[in-house]
Parts: sequence; C-alpha cells; structure tokens
Amino acid sequence: MNKIDKQVREFIIPYYKETHRFYHNLDHINDMLEVAYTHNIMLSQEQIFAIAFHDIVYLPWMTNGFNETQSAQMVHQFNYMHGNNIGSSSMELIQQIIIDTIDHRATIEESKPVLDLDLHSLAIEPNLFNKHTENIRKEYCFVSDKNFRAGRIAFLKGLQTRKYLFSTGYFRYVCEKYAQDNIKRELKRLNA
Repeated sequence: MNKIDKQVREFIIPYYKETHRFYHNLDHINDMLEVAYTHNIMLSQEQIFAIAFHDIVYLPWMTNGFNETQSAQMVHQFNYMHGNNIGSSSMELIQQIIIDTIDHRATIEESKPVLDLDLHSLAIEPNLFNKHTENIRKEYCFVSDKNFRAGRIAFLKGLQTRKYLFSTGYFRYVCEKYAQDNIKRELKRLNA
C-alpha cells in the first residue's frame, strides 16, 4: 500500500496545517495517495517521499520555483533529523521528482506518476473542481481579482498548449478528457 511513514507524517503535518493553506494542505497529499491506491498505482518509497514533501514549502507569493526548490531541500532537513537514513541516490531521485513539479514536466520516468497524481485534481467532477478553485483563490487572497484571473487564465492556457496533460498512458486514458473539459469550462467562466 502507498503509505507515508509515521516519522515523515509527523514531520510534514505542521507545514501542511499552515493557516494560509486551503488547497495545498494535507488533504491534497492524502488525495494523491488515495488515487494511487484506488487505481493500483504502486509507488516506490522515493515517489511517496516526493509526494509527501512536494508542497511542504508553499508560500503563494513566491514564484519561479522557489517553493519546489525549498521543498526539495526540506527532504535533506528531514533526513538529517532522522539519522541520514535516505541514501544519496534516493535523495537525488526524490528531489528531482519534486523539482519536476515546478512546471509538471517529467525529466525522469519516476516523476511521471507523481506528476499525474498531482494533476489528477483537474479531472475531478465539476463541483469539486470548483471548490478546489475557490480554495486556491483563498490562498491568493493578497492578489486582486483582476490579477488572479489573469494568472489563472495563463496557467490554464499554458496547460492547454500541451499535447497531453498527463504523462502516463493510464492517466491519459482515464483522466485527460475530464481534465480538458474542466479547463475549457473554467476558461469560459473566466471569459478567456
């Protein structure tokens, strides 16, 4: 089963419970693991670590990969605090998967299922998709409606330029159409 180790869970919980998080919280991590479990997607220990840590640093006002880079560094901090049990090759793999979440483009095979699980929330039923959008808006409460709208449009249109949103055949087959439909509907709602 795809499960987060108790030490990891205890380490990450305070970060994911920060008060400015409404979408990028522990529910997001649990949802990713639940989707993997439900669809029999077996994850390596490194992939589970990457899922657990990929949003551990989340400051919505920071850009250009700051959050992902800092999240990747947090794996080092955890490892140091817990006896350096993660070997260097595993550490590099975990960090690369996290770095690949910056633009959701896999540079290594191991990133593909993690990125697909992260983007899975684009392919959910419309009411839940709308709720996630509302929660992301709350995380960007410091941004004007006009600027949030522009940023959201740019993000969604950027996704539309890809041949596929999902990296693995399974997610392309199961989720691609639903995600594309949600993106089109959201862009229409935003008058884009």
